[in-house]
Amino acid sequence: MARTAVKPSKSTGTIERLVKVLPTALVVALLAFAVIAAAMALNAYLQSRRARSLAGQRAALLSDVGVLQSALLPAVPETIGELHLSVAYRPAQGLAAGGDFFDVFTASPGRTGIMIGDVSGHGRESLVHAALVRYTLRTLIGEGHPLPEVLARADRYLTGELGDGFATVIICCYEHATGELTWAKAGHEPPIIAGQPDQDEQAATPLGFGLGDTWPQFSRRLASGERVCLFTDGLVEARRGDEYLGRAHLRSLVERGLSAQTILDCIQADSDECPDDLAAVIIHRVAVTAEVGAAAPVLTAPPQQPAAV
Repeated sequence: MARTAVKPSKSTGTIERLVKVLPTALVVALLAFAVIAAAMALNAYLQSRRARSLAGQRAALLSDVGVLQSALLPAVPETIGELHLSVAYRPAQGLAAGGDFFDVFTASPGRTGIMIGDVSGHGRESLVHAALVRYTLRTLIGEGHPLPEVLARADRYLTGELGDGFATVIICCYEHATGELTWAKAGHEPPIIAGQPDQDEQAATPLGFGLGDTWPQFSRRLASGERVCLFTDGLVEARRGDEYLGRAHLRSLVERGLSAQTILDCIQADSDECPDDLAAVIIHRVAVTAEVGAAAPVLTAPPQQPAAV
């Protein structure tokens, strides 16, 4: 049986003629380009998958950071007896969430504890450290220790627990029966009292270094209508050009009678850059109508003022 010859197609013949005509080096180069193109396509595919994976991990991290940070920012009643409170918080941009925190709580009947602080570093680790500092201080204040002793004990407990980090804090107790506000600070800016010049306050070491034995205590009887601002350093270290906005700028906002949230809004609007978290607590003693010595209220009001995040 005779075999039928298969006639090569026109395209196959053309390729064969090109292969015969083209130099061997050019053929090798074309094959190399084909390999490179295939490798680039594979790399693009892998990079796309990696980008999607990283996006998912970033979303999870942001969610975790948000949960941890919200634990440090309790809802605060707007009023506790004659004391009006205003709180606000705004994180730094991106994943630079830091360890700023505040708290307002009943230290004992007729006595309200107030604190604000900042743990060094950023991210989840600093948030965990901030929670540790906050609850350590809250527990010690609730046990009735004098504020300097609270800081001394906290420093001993926290040394080594914060790794290479540290915490700056200011803790206060307000006596409703007398209007007396007492505070002690560890490496933190002193409060701003509206209408009163800054006083020279003895510096004190931050918590976590194990370097301090005693911390100074300060007090002032708040007059009716008097306002006090506690804040973290992000408010005075926000930049306009090459300069910090500074304490004098913050004082001007406090003395305008603004709420904590409005103060943060103004700081952000007045600055070119806010590289750190912003947190503030405004303490305002309104006109007192009850007789001095009357039973003071306990912090049992339902949360009315969540911190702005």
